[in-house]
Amino acid sequence: MWHWWNKDILSRRWTQILSSSGGFLITELPAPSYSSVTAPVPPGNTSIQNVLGVNDGSGPRPALTALLNFHLPNIHHFALSGKKYGLALSAGPVLDISNGKADTSRIGVFSGVSLHLWNQLFITPGVHVGEFAGFPQGYTAAGQLIPPNSGTPTGVKRYTARFGFAITFKIKDFGQTATKASTDAANPPALPRTRRTQGPLQLLLPKERSPTLDPTLKVAH
Repeated sequence: MWHWWNKDILSRRWTQILSSSGGFLITELPAPSYSSVTAPVPPGNTSIQNVLGVNDGSGPRPALTALLNFHLPNIHHFALSGKKYGLALSAGPVLDISNGKADTSRIGVFSGVSLHLWNQLFITPGVHVGEFAGFPQGYTAAGQLIPPNSGTPTGVKRYTARFGFAITFKIKDFGQTATKASTDAANPPALPRTRRTQGPLQLLLPKERSPTLDPTLKVAH
């Protein structure tokens, strides 16, 4: 029966188990911000009033990410991991560097499936989960009239998920210990050399010197 964690995978076909990488993320997660602006109401009128202004903040935006990559093993004849390329499950935190005036958290989470090249470059399509500011309560579109003395509306914060695409570079491998341990188990250390004598095999140990007799000593009768 075939098992994932046998010595053939760890010692030969699966050279890495876990690695970390860091780089850039292109995210579709919007970062809108809201403000009070003056505009003629209705349009074309000379009367000026405060209306809701929306800085859209949509479209692809850059962010920073650090990923932990779990390298997939080879399954029978399906080569999922090799020296030149392989697949990995990746996840890690995201730091939003382009949310502008959006009053939302810059920290998020990204996860996806990575294609790694030479175990150095990781290309990862996936999902970015982060905080998003929806329309303020009671508003549904930009340009709506703001009641007098109500202040500047603030967005309603919630978490949402959007598509993201990350390109990261390897920082460190974490799989050498397990691989080395498996290799050592498959190849135990060699025993000391032996030599064949007239009797059984004996270890090559230093010979003990026999004591020398003093010729001046007399033997008692």
